[in-house]
Amino acid sequence: MALLADTPEAACVDRLIDQLAEYGVTYITGGHGADGQMTTHGWSHEHDPASTVRLFADLSDAPVVRVADAMIALLLRHPELALYARQVLSGKC
Repeated sequence: MALLADTPEAACVDRLIDQLAEYGVTYITGGHGADGQMTTHGWSHEHDPASTVRLFADLSDAPVVRVADAMIALLLRHPELALYARQVLSGKC
């Protein structure tokens, strides 16, 4: 599914791609890195479990399957985040 530029869905996908890149998941094209303007959100993921839970929740509802599937790559790269994924998937967040 192709997203139209300048829509809320496209902005959501770009934000998720940027957040994944912060965790080292960079194989997905798009986001602000595609136009040379990637910004970091300044989140310290090691110290902010709420942002990690939010990321998994957003990935599970991503409007594009390739972005939602990146949850697998994120967990392979950072298995220590599995606790947060389980919280989202079990509905305990």
